[in-house]
Amino acid sequence: MKIKIMLVEDHQIVLEGLKTLLDTEKNFEIIGEANNGVDALKFCTNNHPDIVILDIGLPGMSGMDVLIHLTKNNPEVKVIILSMHADRFYVTSMIRSGAKGYLVKESAYEDLVKAINVVNDGGVYLSQKIKSMIIEDFVQGEGPSGNSGKVKLTHRETDVLKLLANGKSNHEIAEILLISIKTVETYRSRLIKKLKLRNIAELTRYAIKNNLVEL
Repeated sequence: MKIKIMLVEDHQIVLEGLKTLLDTEKNFEIIGEANNGVDALKFCTNNHPDIVILDIGLPGMSGMDVLIHLTKNNPEVKVIILSMHADRFYVTSMIRSGAKGYLVKESAYEDLVKAINVVNDGGVYLSQKIKSMIIEDFVQGEGPSGNSGKVKLTHRETDVLKLLANGKSNHEIAEILLISIKTVETYRSRLIKKLKLRNIAELTRYAIKNNLVEL
């Protein structure tokens, strides 16, 4: 039986390249494609693909929103993230939200066929760049969120810190992390106390110094 695949990608050139690659595999069948999250969810509900290849940066509904919706409402559909982002925040957020694979686009063509087969068989597949990053984190004793300071932060504390340092408001952070604004405020206060800092500016400097955000 062929593996039924749906492609969700808003860049036509990338989409055509993926189709060309996957069409060469006899056990794959591309049953649908979409360039936005809303159409992707509608298709999945009506056609039930085995695998969804999903980009993060979609117009309107984000790839994260699509993933969360599929994990909740179509758990039989397995999602492989295909993104230009190899940032720890994106990787950990997607894996926690139910993604079964994560590939960076620069290595997608050599990894994608193997990833589809591994994920379809019930495994998890990460591209080499992602695996190397995670291994490096654990070797350094940082954990998968990449906290490199002497004070150990939880995954969620690190996520909130990164977003604060990137200038996100409490409301935006609440939407991204699917938590309440009050919870965001609690994390912010906890970070300031835990790191012995005084304000958002000092939190931002801490995040930059510890390579949690890019300048």
